[in-house]
Amino acid sequence: MIAGVTDLAALIGVADACTTLGVPRSSSYRAIQPAGSPKANGEEAETPPPTPRPRPARSLSDAERIADP
Repeated sequence: MIAGVTDLAALIGVADACTTLGVPRSSSYRAIQPAGSPKANGEEAETPPPTPRPRPARSLSDAERIADP
C-alpha cells in the first residue's frame, strides 16, 4: 500500500495520495525515512542534557527557604 502512495504522490502529492488510498500520512512519511536515521536503525536519537532553568526574580533566597517560621 505504501508503494502505491509513493507512486501516486509523485503525481498528486502525498496528502492527496494518502487520502485517496486511505493510508495515514504518518505511515507514508515513516516508510520513506532515510536509512541512516537513528529511528530507522532501531536506535534512540541522542538528546542533549537539559539546561537548568533560571531562577525567577521573585523567588526566595536560599536562606529564606531554609529558615523555619
